[in-house]
Amino acid sequence: MGIKLEVFIVTAIVLIVSTTYFFKIENSNSAPSSSTKQLEFKNTTLIEVNTEKMLSNIVCSHGVKKNEILDLKEIIYHSKSINSLVAESGEYKNGIMYLDGGIKLQQKEGYVYHAEHAIYNTEKETLNIASEFTMYINKNTIRGRDLIYDAKTKVAKSKNINATVYTTEK
Repeated sequence: MGIKLEVFIVTAIVLIVSTTYFFKIENSNSAPSSSTKQLEFKNTTLIEVNTEKMLSNIVCSHGVKKNEILDLKEIIYHSKSINSLVAESGEYKNGIMYLDGGIKLQQKEGYVYHAEHAIYNTEKETLNIASEFTMYINKNTIRGRDLIYDAKTKVAKSKNINATVYTTEK
């Protein structure tokens, strides 16, 4: 009878070990995450630098990074050719900012642009406004639609503009 009990115990051990070897044991407490956020931040300054100097910075009140896209709120952007570029919200992807709401670009030479929707390419330093805009320099006012502004060359191009320009007296 001792031999039969030993055979039974050895057979049970072999069955238990082989069963656990072939089945994957999973932790039932780990539920898959439904959030796709990779990073979330508040009241942050993002600084772009190279090996020699600071190129630009973005100050924002709230941001979320999802799949290589930064979704930003209350943005203030600054670079070597722009005093400030302000927007209520925007997305930053591959060097391009898609801006919405209360956009105000203040150029270093004093020009100020206002619009509701714009795209700013940080590498080429071009602002493309696809909505109505207003531009101010001193007392001069220019209104129009579809503006392309190159911050490097300081050239603005637009169609269908309405301008009030004051000339200097001699």
